[in-house]
Amino acid sequence: APASRRLPGAAAPGSAAAPATAPAQASPADLKGMTVLCLDNDPEILQGMQTLLTRWGVQVRLASSVEQALQLARQTPRLHYMLLDYHLHESATGLDALALLRAIHPRVPAALVTADGSDELKQKASQRDCAVLTKPLKPATLRALLMAYAAGHSDTSASV
Repeated sequence: APASRRLPGAAAPGSAAAPATAPAQASPADLKGMTVLCLDNDPEILQGMQTLLTRWGVQVRLASSVEQALQLARQTPRLHYMLLDYHLHESATGLDALALLRAIHPRVPAALVTADGSDELKQKASQRDCAVLTKPLKPATLRALLMAYAAGHSDTSASV
């Protein structure tokens, strides 16, 4: 569906998007020092995620394939969060990628980003201790997820 192709950070037509400088309940500055791995086979989505997360002071590792995500995970000792697209190339899914990534970073939290908001997928993700964010992804939703993580980990620069 065309709506699911909207970039993170882009407002839905007719909706009022809060400017990036608008004060939030928690400041995006609290996300500084966090490192997030983003896996998506769509380069436009990756670019949008990088723009959005970088604006919040997050260090971003972008991967367009499971293999690239694994390589980046191995090269990133302090990884704080993983955002994984559900539908990847071929038959691979974000849950497949998560299983492989957790072998490298067993305790790093993750969220699937998907247009599939089915209860079945949410249950599969929950069994793997993985959140589900539905597309189109609202920046405020993503920020709330990362802020909740940061609130529980006061020193995001510490090894997890």
